[in-house]
Amino acid sequence: MQTSELENRRIHPRVPLGCHVQLQPIRTSLASSTERRSDSISRDISAGGMRIWSDRAYPMHTRLLLAFECDALEWTGITTCVGSVVWVEPDPTAGRCLLGVKFGDTEPGKTTLQ
Repeated sequence: MQTSELENRRIHPRVPLGCHVQLQPIRTSLASSTERRSDSISRDISAGGMRIWSDRAYPMHTRLLLAFECDALEWTGITTCVGSVVWVEPDPTAGRCLLGVKFGDTEPGKTTLQ
């Protein structure tokens, strides 16, 4: 049985995760605006990234600092990491959007997390 190219893209399995996520743009014009942080809810997480329900759409390739914790999975403490918006799916009826955020530093010339 052959699988499609889209099915092969998923390297890391997703785990459902409904936790509070705080998003903050890094070094962009958005970072200097009055709305510096956005409170959001995760939909799921994998080793490579996270899907997030947000009340704010971020442009593609926006670098974000993510901060989250999840008591439901018995994680202790707050986890922070850098990610980049790889896709945005607006939901105008709900007034929010679904973001795909890839973990890691994708700024040209950077190879490590901040």
